[in-house]
Amino acid sequence: MLLVGNYSEFHMVASWATISVNYLARHTGRAPQQIIAQYETDIIAAWEDLTWYKCHS
Repeated sequence: MLLVGNYSEFHMVASWATISVNYLARHTGRAPQQIIAQYETDIIAAWEDLTWYKCHS
């Protein structure tokens, strides 16, 4: 289970991810679901790294 420092941080990351997926979808002509499926592992890894850093800094 992933830990979230507070709602504001979660909202910021979620907003960034949504904007990024929509940008990639628009400029590649692919559906957002395809973008998410392709990068799902990277997105999860980045979130886990951020969570680890927040817990250990």
